[in-house]
Amino acid sequence: MRKIAVVLLLYTAFQANCQEYQVLHVKGEIVRVDDGSLLKPGDKITGEKQIRFKTKDAMAAVLSADKGRYIIKATDNTANQSDLIYVLKSIVAPVRGGMSSRAGGINNSIDFKLYFDEAPYVWAGDYIRLKVSSYAFPMSDRRYFFVRYEINDEVVNKKLDFDNDVLIFDKNTLFTVDENPVNPKDINHYELYYYNSANEESVLLTDIEFVLLDMKTLKELYDQYQDSSEDAYYDIADILSNLYGKCDPLQLRYNLKNQ
Repeated sequence: MRKIAVVLLLYTAFQANCQEYQVLHVKGEIVRVDDGSLLKPGDKITGEKQIRFKTKDAMAAVLSADKGRYIIKATDNTANQSDLIYVLKSIVAPVRGGMSSRAGGINNSIDFKLYFDEAPYVWAGDYIRLKVSSYAFPMSDRRYFFVRYEINDEVVNKKLDFDNDVLIFDKNTLFTVDENPVNPKDINHYELYYYNSANEESVLLTDIEFVLLDMKTLKELYDQYQDSSEDAYYDIADILSNLYGKCDPLQLRYNLKNQ
């Protein structure tokens, strides 16, 4: 019996060392030490492989068929040292659930701050659609929301679209100035205003720090996750919240279903 117990213990340890992870998404650049290649979505990597974080704050989301979702990241006190080598199994941590934003609607100015301004906001896909109280913020040609940002020393005000009581952020229109596209990477700060032409007043509602992920990246992550249930939107939103900031699963759902 003792020999059997030892064999089972060794087998369990072997299984732990050989745990395989599928890469779902990579933030920044992470290098496999054995061949120098960059880790990318779709890769399979085992727990004993050595990796190096090439860029500052690089992280990755991976999936274990047996154990679920994990985040790979360097330890906090050495996160900026790109020459350090890690064994993957020593730096995997389960995805923390419940981090994503779940907005039931915007009823007042405080709700805008709670939704956008508590952390970097992950805008994954093409649109953000928010149901807004028509009593607090009626929308028309004379009363509307706009986003202000600065690029190339120029202040840009972009009026936002709406559909009845749904406020719409559209990347295509937000990042077009004088019919020319602008690079969002040149913008690091946004402000959301509500304008009422009756008193010619613009009220600042909240500052926004966007983390922008395009539709291709979102679709790639969704396809890698291989789960078509409603829970997948919340799982993916939690993954992105662990990596970047705060993400709304309802926005992911809309963008993926209406791509």
